[in-house]
Amino acid sequence: MKICIDFKKLNASTKKDPYPSPFIDEMLNTITSYEAYFLLDGYSRYHQTSIALEDKSKIAFVTNWGDFIWKVMSFRVKNGPPTYQRVVTKTFREYLDILSRYF
Repeated sequence: MKICIDFKKLNASTKKDPYPSPFIDEMLNTITSYEAYFLLDGYSRYHQTSIALEDKSKIAFVTNWGDFIWKVMSFRVKNGPPTYQRVVTKTFREYLDILSRYF
């Protein structure tokens, strides 16, 4: 069973978060000079980004089996990708600064 939730009304009333996402072409050109690199599993990590307590009620939904509320970020929420990118950038900030000094 798969539940599909339409976030159109929520997304329409949400102010867009302008946090930039990295350009894939630029990232690929940068890592080609490295001997080793790793990839983060963005899909599973994305669903581990917690939602602020005051925002959880905004993405609640009702089914025949009861009322539910998201505790972690959903892919379909407008500001999901910028929020995820902000978390990743903040988490790896010290390493990004170190790498930029060498290259």
